[in-house]
This record gives sequence, structure tokens and C-alpha cells, in this order.
Amino acid sequence: MLWDTRTRVKGFFDNCRAGWAVGRSMSRFRLLAPMVGTSLLVGACGGTDVEPPTPAAVVAGTSQSVSARVGDSVAVVVRVVGTDGRGLPGQTVAFAPSAGTVTAPTALTDGGGEGRTTWIVGSATGTQTLTATAGSLPPLTISATVGAGRPERLEVAAGDAQSAVAGTAVAVRPAVRVRDVGGNGVPGVRVAFVVESGGGRLSGDTATTDATGLATAGSWQLGATIGTNLLRAQVVGASLSAQLSATGLAGAPAVVDALFSFPDSAVVGSTVGQPSVPSVRVRDANGNPVAGVPVAFLVTAGHGTVVPLSAVGGADPVTDAQGRASVASFTLDTVAGPNTVTAVVGEKRLAFTVVGRADVFARLQLAGGDEQHAAPHSTLALGLSVRAVDRYGNGVAAVPIDFVPLQKEVTVDHPRQVTDPDGIATSGRVDIGATSGWKIVAAMRSSASQQQVWFNIRVAPGPPAAIGWDWLTVYYGLPSVQSGYRSRPFDVSVRDAYGTPIPNATISFAVSPAAAGVVSTPSRVPGTAVTSLTTGATGVVTVVLDSYDFVGVAKITATAPGVPANEFPIVVTP
Repeated sequence: MLWDTRTRVKGFFDNCRAGWAVGRSMSRFRLLAPMVGTSLLVGACGGTDVEPPTPAAVVAGTSQSVSARVGDSVAVVVRVVGTDGRGLPGQTVAFAPSAGTVTAPTALTDGGGEGRTTWIVGSATGTQTLTATAGSLPPLTISATVGAGRPERLEVAAGDAQSAVAGTAVAVRPAVRVRDVGGNGVPGVRVAFVVESGGGRLSGDTATTDATGLATAGSWQLGATIGTNLLRAQVVGASLSAQLSATGLAGAPAVVDALFSFPDSAVVGSTVGQPSVPSVRVRDANGNPVAGVPVAFLVTAGHGTVVPLSAVGGADPVTDAQGRASVASFTLDTVAGPNTVTAVVGEKRLAFTVVGRADVFARLQLAGGDEQHAAPHSTLALGLSVRAVDRYGNGVAAVPIDFVPLQKEVTVDHPRQVTDPDGIATSGRVDIGATSGWKIVAAMRSSASQQQVWFNIRVAPGPPAAIGWDWLTVYYGLPSVQSGYRSRPFDVSVRDAYGTPIPNATISFAVSPAAAGVVSTPSRVPGTAVTSLTTGATGVVTVVLDSYDFVGVAKITATAPGVPANEFPIVVTP
């Protein structure tokens, strides 16, 4: 321990008088602290006055160049020496750091001339300096090479808030930076990456920070479900962590399926409304709903009408956040049968088919068997068919129909029938009676006789069998006429075996004796003879006898091809 030369020591040595000022009488007065059990040692005690040494320099008491980390405390010792090279006590030393702080900005040198402080280095990496000055002496500079400090925080550096198709990797690999208290990147720190939510996975889950404190994970593949994926980075062995997020998006449309059950059938012309309208859900390959996809709803069978839902300017509806799209309503065609609406998403199609069924019964229509031709005592070649239809003309099934002949000589076997799925009802066998002409059979709905249609059947005569005569006025006995006059008219016809006149038959006439008169027609001038006539559509011709001056029985003979001749006697009276 060095004693200040200003210290007064009295009675220290036998040969030094009491009260002798050390500074005046000794050039060196060094008191060495003895070891236990030893005595004090005194050196250079004399009577000559010597000037004390003056401060000469500030020198480093420790290394003048040190290495430290940000936030480290560095013990600094400097020594003030005098002109004789020995440390001077009691000197004021000021410490000024270029960065950081010191615990004691000034210090008094101790007995060995040493002044001390603690330098807490600054937050910047690189070279920092601390200057120690004592009075006007040249300053002493101590330099510190400062590296990054201990990890103090972990922050996201790259790869946060990304988005990618669910089930695929994000474009930027997740990266974090480890920083010290000064914000400097800390190298050589192990960081673990853990998938917290979303179901994704990492190809590399640990990394060591580089020279800038950056740690980069491997490829981050998001989970297959759309939504938020979370990744946590954790400094190994420390509580520092950071979270990164990414959003899994829906991929391209891969599946188009029906959202609601579409009805199998509906009445023609009716409207299918919510929620049974054609509705689809569009999903990607992972089953996630795909939003914002245009969906075209096209009528591909029938002539129904689609009303879009929330379509602007006629544009196709687009899928909502749940991948759903639908139409507001669908009106069926008025014609019974399949009605199909096809949802089109790109190359994908989904068909919705509803069968339009007939509305309620409205009226009957002739369907077949009208205006048939038949012979007497025959059966119609075709049954009589009607069609029960709704207001649009579609066949209505299960309608009971009665077939009713309007002439007694016509009979219908199984006259009540029920319409089939096409609305058709066909009568049983229809038998025709003996008479020719037009026959009528009415078809009507069983519960509504006013709703009916008629079948007209033309019964034509059979082959010619005989020639018949018919007076237009009934007489008893033989017909007669007065000589020289015209007889009353009578009808002549060629008839079939059932007595039915045959149309368009040619009949020839002759009178015997020739002197009795001539055959004529009521419209001709009396005495104008006709030798033949052709029956019209009725199968009958009307003739008269214009008698001459004759009295007796006149015979009119009628002949026609294929049948025997027939004589008609007339008495000519005076």
C-alpha cells in the first residue's frame, strides 16, 4: 500500500524526529504490509528534501483490447503512473464509453495508482471503445470487439400470413430471427418449428440461426382443409417463441354434387321452388367448398324455364362461401315427360331430371277407330279409342271411360275401360247389326256424361242379292193406274242379302207389253222413257209408269248385273 506523501508520520523511526513531514524529508516512504508475525519495513528514510513524482501517463491495468457480447459487463482497470513509472494514488480518472454505460464514470486511483470501473458494453455489434483520461494526460483507449448477446426475443422474418391451396406447400419457407437485447441477430441458436393447427407438415422442423440470426424451416405443406394453419417457432432450451400463420385456400373445382333432393316428378307447367330447386355444391379434390365459381344451369331436356338466383344482368350464379349455387325456381314444360336442368362447371356437369306428369283430366279426344267402314252383321276391325287429356293435351291415366252405342243394333263388348298411362282407353269388340248406314257410338267419362265424343261408323251393304220395289204409298192389292195417266212413284233398289240398298247400282227397265206404256221418272215430261238408271248414295231410284191407251196388267221388269230380274205388275184400269 502506498502512502500519500502529504501524510504526516510522527515517531515512526528512532532516527526521524516526531512530526517530520514525510513529503519534505523522504524521497520514498514505502510501508509494506507485513505478513502475520513480521515487522514493518521502511525504506529510504533520510533528511534530504526530494520533489514528489508528477503524473506521467495513464496505462492499462488489464488488456487494452477485449472481446465481449452485447450486454456483457467488462471490468476495466487503468493505472496512473508518475514520471518515475510508478503508480500514483489519489488521481481522478474519467471513463467515457463510445457505447454502453459505465458503473462509475470517475474513479480515484488506489495506492497502486489503479482506477477501476465496470463497462456495460452497448447494444451494437462490432468495435466499441472506452476512453480513460486523467487530467491533461493523453487519454487511454480500450477497445472491445462486441458480438451478439444472449437470445432475448424471437421474431418472424419471412413466410407469415401466406396463402396457398390446401394440401400444398406455401411459396415462402417460414423463417424467424433470434435477436439479442440490442436487436442484433444471434447466430448459432437452434430453433424448432412445430405445426400447431391446420394439419400441415414440415419437411425440416429444426434449424440453426445463421450469422444474421436467421433460422429457416423446411417446406411447409398446409393441411387439406381450408382455413387457418398455425406454425410455432421455439428457441431450443429457452422460452422464446413466435407464431406464423397461413391460410389454406380451396383448389380448383373437382367435384360437383347435388345439394338438395330434386323431386322425381311434378305436374306439367308447375314451378319447383326453394329448397327443391336444382342446387349444387362445388368442391375441390380435398372436399373443400370452392367459392366464387360461376355455375350455368341449362335446360337440356324439355322446354322448362330456369329463373336464376341473385343473377345480375343475366349472369350465371356463382358459388357462395360454402361452395353452393342454385336457381330461384324452375318451371316445367307443359308437355309431359322428362325435364332436365344441367349444372355446368367448366367441363363438369350434373343433371337434374324431373318427370312432368299430366295435370287433372280436362276433356276427351278421339284417338282411333272413327269413321270405320263395316258390313252389316260384322265386327269392326278396330276397337274404338279415346284419349283423356289435361288442359295442355297430355294424356291422363286412370280415367274411367264408357262406350255407349246410340243404335240398338250396335253392341260393345266390355263397354267400360280405364285409360292407360298415355291416357288411352280402347273399347272391347264392336258388333254391327243388320242395317247399313251411319252408326254412332258415344265415349264419355263415367262420372261426367256431358264430356263425350262420338264415333261415326259407316255400315255399307253387302254384295247385290236382289232387286226390291217400294211404293211410296201403302196400297192393298196390286198397284194400279188409270189408262193414259202417270202412276204414283215407287222406289227400286238393288239390295244385299239383308235388304240394304246398294249405292251406285245400275238398274235397267222394260215394260211388257210395250203398248202398256214406258218407265219414266217423276221429274221428266210424261211419256219420256228411261231404260236404265243408277242409284245414288242412298241406293234407291224413284220411277213411274206413264201408261198408254191400254187396259190390263202391265209388267215392269227390272234387271241389274249379278242379280235375278224382278217383275213389278201394275193394273191399268179404264
